Amino acid sequence: TKATSTIRQRLVDMTGQELNPQRIKAFKLEELRSVGLSRNKADYILKLAHQFDAESFNHLHDIENDDAIKFLTSFSGIGEWTAQMFLMFSLGKLDVLPINDVGVRNGIKIIYGLETLTDDELIEIANPWRPYRSIGAWYTWRALEL
Repeated sequence: TKATSTIRQRLVDMTGQELNPQRIKAFKLEELRSVGLSRNKADYILKLAHQFDAESFNHLHDIENDDAIKFLTSFSGIGEWTAQMFLMFSLGKLDVLPINDVGVRNGIKIIYGLETLTDDELIEIANPWRPYRSIGAWYTWRALEL
């Protein structure tokens, strides 16, 4: 989103360089808050930067999505939706279905002309998209732009 891009750019501007856990660890909580992060998000980001170990994240490319989500959500501040977005956009995993994403839900309603949508209905609709449910999600987000 625009807000996320703005906050990220402010962080990059503060460091003058691309972001990584080492650079994030150099910030104090109030510095992170000054770019537009809430206290909780700033705290989660700092904790994650301190806990980050590249070796422990390298295996995420090679394991099943459910196992990767379980690993990621073991970190404070990372929920299922955040983990799914990480799999899709950082790891390039093609078969992630973020059923709790409001954009995916609303996009499916638009595309399929539905008033309501249960989790089971969403899963049934997306089943034929396997193994490319991430791409299906991207198209549902695009439906919101029309």
